[in-house]
Amino acid sequence: MGRSAEEEEEMNNNTGSTKTTISISKSWSNVVGKIPVDDEIDLTMEKSETNVKITMADIKDEVEYWSTAVVCYVLGSNPPQVVIDGYFRRIWGGLGIDKVAQLNRRVFMVRFHSIESRNKVVEEGVQMFDRKPMIVKPSKSDMEITKEQMENIPIWVRMVGLDVKYWGRTSLTKIVGLIGKPLRTDAATTKRERLTYARVLVEVKLNQEYPTSIRFENEAGKIVEQKIHYEWKPVMCEKCRNYGHELNECPKFIKEEHEKNEKKQELEIQEK
Repeated sequence: MGRSAEEEEEMNNNTGSTKTTISISKSWSNVVGKIPVDDEIDLTMEKSETNVKITMADIKDEVEYWSTAVVCYVLGSNPPQVVIDGYFRRIWGGLGIDKVAQLNRRVFMVRFHSIESRNKVVEEGVQMFDRKPMIVKPSKSDMEITKEQMENIPIWVRMVGLDVKYWGRTSLTKIVGLIGKPLRTDAATTKRERLTYARVLVEVKLNQEYPTSIRFENEAGKIVEQKIHYEWKPVMCEKCRNYGHELNECPKFIKEEHEKNEKKQELEIQEK
């Protein structure tokens, strides 16, 4: 059994030993040693309070860090991270990927080294993963990764033949607002470099209707009908109720049809 420092000192005094042991009060940090801080955040300098309020100044560094990232999720699929990581690096590796991380089930964050690379990825729009659409959104500080959030997706629309006088921010916001929530225009539209059509990223609901044309009243009081072309639209399977494929491509439907055909063939053989 180990003796305390006081017992050691008393024994030394009783035995006449010249050795003197000094009692030292040890803190927990003295016992366990220094806590390694490599690749960790030191929180010991911050004063803890019962009620706290987070300000924009508090999150400024994190918001800036993730400003070059996109949030991605595959409709109707939940790929393992090792698989989706390889997929991201195959299609976007040349743009300079910094890291790939999983946020939630089916939801992944991809951070690039530059805002230019992130913008290029966003402009490419919906990607396809294993024949299923992968939605790509720019990361924002007010974004909440929830199932409700996934019901709103960004898609690119083209308005072929739209008069260039309606290409301003205010006019495009009003016109595209008839479809969904306008998010941004592509670089060619912003710089007026391609005048055959205006291309706008708009946030829509998965289960909404997608009009092929919209109408608005112009500055002269006349009604203008504008055709809308969707670069991609979410398709829901009637059988499994998942997005990304039609009925004739549904694995569940194909399996059931195959089983029906086998049973039908067996009955025909028995009847003979």
